[in-house]
Amino acid sequence: MLTINKIIKDFYTYIDDKYPKLKTSLNKKLELCIMVINLVWKTFIIAGLVMGIVPSFITAFTKYTLLPFGFILPGISYESFPGYEINYLYHLLQIHFVAVGIASFDSLCLLYIYNGCLQVEAIILMFADLDNLLECYDSNKQRIEVIINDIIERHQIQRRYLLCFYNFLNNRNLL
Repeated sequence: MLTINKIIKDFYTYIDDKYPKLKTSLNKKLELCIMVINLVWKTFIIAGLVMGIVPSFITAFTKYTLLPFGFILPGISYESFPGYEINYLYHLLQIHFVAVGIASFDSLCLLYIYNGCLQVEAIILMFADLDNLLECYDSNKQRIEVIINDIIERHQIQRRYLLCFYNFLNNRNLL
């Protein structure tokens, strides 16, 4: 995971210095990614709240002791109210851990996938710059050589990034 973060940092540090047009494009897309991640977090928080609050309303109005997931802690009766409250608090704690954990992992995967797509777009924009320079090949030989070297270097970073991300997912049996 640290390798992936180092690759991302190196990539964007390099982009900031050499390609201001690309930086503008990436910033717009990063705002969209942040908006999606905020939406994911809000959705998981709302789902966790609903899963935790609905059983308490049902218990309050019907006097039927309903727990969010149906399992109970061993040795504690869920039908009496001190036991029900202990079980209910345990369920709320589990809902909190699961909502935060899943939202965090989904946000991380979304950022990594989105970063991979942005790196591909960066290479495409470098090809567009190269295409513009090829029209006047004789006067831009040095600049063309620099851009070709940049494209090759960015492609190697992209391959290393995708390999690290694949290993990250594969080690967690997610593929």
